Amino acid sequence: MKWLKRLLYFLVGFLGIFVVFYLVGLFVKKDYHVTKTIELPVAQAVVWQKISNWIETPTWRRDLIAIERLPDREGKPVYREKANYGPVTYVIEELVPPGHMKTRVVDHDKFTGTWIFELKPQGDGCLLTITSDGQIYNPIFRTMMRFVFGYGSSIKGYFEDLEETLGK
Repeated sequence: MKWLKRLLYFLVGFLGIFVVFYLVGLFVKKDYHVTKTIELPVAQAVVWQKISNWIETPTWRRDLIAIERLPDREGKPVYREKANYGPVTYVIEELVPPGHMKTRVVDHDKFTGTWIFELKPQGDGCLLTITSDGQIYNPIFRTMMRFVFGYGSSIKGYFEDLEETLGK
């Protein structure tokens, strides 16, 4: 009988945490904006080739399992990332070689937003700036991103994987 009481306490505690995260998330703004920049000791053209060749990103990004090419929308390329966190579909809104790309999350019920990639020469290397603007609909995910992971965590992981594949 003691184990049943402990199980009940555990379940009530777990539910309590869930409720707290949900309630806190109701007061966290849906919109977010984050910009991060990294200096890479590699020529801009090399970095551009790596980041704009999105079909090959599963070969160097740890969080991706596969990329699926989907039919274009209004003449713009569309692809679906199959990742550890689930599938996410993107439209490439803008692609201006050798230094500007804008992707938009579409058809997702938990979040949406854009990533803008800007590459600029810097000495023998380049600077890569990623700006993420989005909305997180689910209050629990809002709480997690705001207080646990941080809005810039995806960009940070992207930078780490990019540095590793470029040999920095």
